[in-house]
Amino acid sequence: MNERSENQSNFVIPPPKYSFERIENHVPIHLLHTQAYCERQIYLEHVEGIEAPPSAEMISGSEKHDALEEEHIEKAEIELSIGNAFVKSEKEGITLISREVFVLGSATYGRIDEIIIEPKRLIIVDDKPNAIPYFTNQVQVWGYCHTFKEMYQPEIPIFGALRHVDTGEITWMDQFQEEHALRVIDGVKRIQAIFSGESQGEPTSNARKCNSCRFRQSCKK
Repeated sequence: MNERSENQSNFVIPPPKYSFERIENHVPIHLLHTQAYCERQIYLEHVEGIEAPPSAEMISGSEKHDALEEEHIEKAEIELSIGNAFVKSEKEGITLISREVFVLGSATYGRIDEIIIEPKRLIIVDDKPNAIPYFTNQVQVWGYCHTFKEMYQPEIPIFGALRHVDTGEITWMDQFQEEHALRVIDGVKRIQAIFSGESQGEPTSNARKCNSCRFRQSCKK
């Protein structure tokens, strides 16, 4: 999947009408990762307003994402809407790839690292700096799948995938199912409860997560 073939083309999507800033009454999809890791982090950062410096991994990941986006734009051959990309892929039997795809659902929004539109399936890819397909990362990908499905209602199956950002290797891929959508919906409700003040977030019971947490100096749990 990380090698370009003759029947594969990069495309860019017209800019969205929405800002990437906070959208009222909606949950940023990346917080589903945090919710699955430790809900207390969401409370401390977004309710208490505690600021913590980004980790070296976060900084490196951001730089690599930017580089991949620049490379994609340089190779992009056409500009297409998502709907037209589906039609073109099916009609011509080709694979179309785009990056930084903005999605907005009924309660969630975010940017997908990469979508791969094949004639018979759609693959939603999230680039991560590790080779282990952690469950927290899978939940975030399901959030992208759920939101994309809400927005575009594709007629082909949706697959979620994790890819090692350094090697380009797929470390996990699975077809998006109803059970995954339910996990996303539950996570969104829990995050909304934190935002509204109904909850202070359930802290993790894993001490190893606490030891490496950016908020460990501010967390009383």
